[in-house]
Amino acid sequence: MKKGRRIAAVFLMFILLTGISGCGVNQKSPEGVVKSLIEAYGDDSAKNARKCFGSKESDKETEAEIEASIKYIQAHQTDKVDLLECGVIEDYGKYSYVYITYNLVLDKKKEYPCIGTYMVKKSDKKYYIMSSKEITQEISEQASTAYASFMNTEPYQDYSKAYEKFIKQNPGYEERISEKL
Repeated sequence: MKKGRRIAAVFLMFILLTGISGCGVNQKSPEGVVKSLIEAYGDDSAKNARKCFGSKESDKETEAEIEASIKYIQAHQTDKVDLLECGVIEDYGKYSYVYITYNLVLDKKKEYPCIGTYMVKKSDKKYYIMSSKEITQEISEQASTAYASFMNTEPYQDYSKAYEKFIKQNPGYEERISEKL
């Protein structure tokens, strides 16, 4: 019986450790890669963010975007990033337009609501965030139209209400963050 308990304990420890350590980047779905990107930004992991874009070394624009996004989250002095909702706004076949809502959990247990949208492409059975160089005028126009419709959905309206509430309760917050950047 002791041997059985020991095996069970080892198995349980293995499950806990693999669950806690995470596996890096989820590229199995458009939503998975977007969630991984936001988590990478929150974890200050430029390496994992680059993987979301599909490269170990990215172009200067993408590197600047990664660096700016990480600095933005750091400026908030977050305890963690709490992912809320993520979904495809529009699927265009070769690529998808994806939204994500999340909260930056701040040091005083406040939550700063955030929303982001990303174009995601599929390549070799994996999904990647499209770099700004890959987004054509046509794709940009499609995204603009899709976003206008998305603004009428429940996820967007929930985000908008939470954001307005935060801003009313924390006047001047965004100005203080801007000064840090």
